[in-house]
Amino acid sequence: MVNPFFPRFAAFFGAPYLLLHVLPLSLLLEGIARVQSFALNAAGFSSLQNGVFVSSNAAWFQIVPSCSGLVMVILLFALLYATPVKKPMRFFAVFAPALFSFNFLRLFSVMAVGGTYGLEAMNAVHAGLWFVDAALVLWLWFVAFSVSPKNGPQKVL
Repeated sequence: MVNPFFPRFAAFFGAPYLLLHVLPLSLLLEGIARVQSFALNAAGFSSLQNGVFVSSNAAWFQIVPSCSGLVMVILLFALLYATPVKKPMRFFAVFAPALFSFNFLRLFSVMAVGGTYGLEAMNAVHAGLWFVDAALVLWLWFVAFSVSPKNGPQKVL
């Protein structure tokens, strides 16, 4: 028998992920670029924004759907709905804004490091923060799963 988690996860992750790459997201991506450019300027970096492109000290970065924070949110959504979490929407409503906030800091860090120390440093920070992203999503899911009455009383951390 196939574990029900895998087909449920595939459906809850696959469909929204496909939409992420099909739907026009230019307004969202330009908004993220605008906010990032503003934050970089406020922090003392020389930054410009042109559509989905942001500069940091003359190094240009493109905001794409994969770095919008939506992939983390979709992953959390799929994990919450593929497992027996009671009231998954309640957890999603609290955790999704936290993930977007974290993503804001992640993008800012990547662009600040890239604009200051160059491409190699930016790639290292970008890769490292990808693992932090994944760990954060998994931890939030663990919290939701552990405190769900469906799964019995379990102590979280």
